[in-house]
Amino acid sequence: MGGVMFVNAMEALGKDASAVRGYWLSGGDMKDNLDSFNAGMQHWLSAEEAARNTFTGKIAVKYGFTNVEFRTLEGAAAEYTKVEVIFRK
Repeated sequence: MGGVMFVNAMEALGKDASAVRGYWLSGGDMKDNLDSFNAGMQHWLSAEEAARNTFTGKIAVKYGFTNVEFRTLEGAAAEYTKVEVIFRK
């Protein structure tokens, strides 16, 4: 479902899209990106590489948003509980 929503948004915005924001929290139904991010870091990926390997990151990269900027990293490294990330072209 998230992938379809993202594709629809990208098709509607086209070249006007300047960034993709990810806001990942631990717990609840929407924790997959954070779990994937932490797992990547536990396997020695850099924070940027781990972000690109999440569901959101893979879709963002597909549309050319490859530059990663972190706004928030809360918790211990590779055990983060809150991450806010911006993917830019």
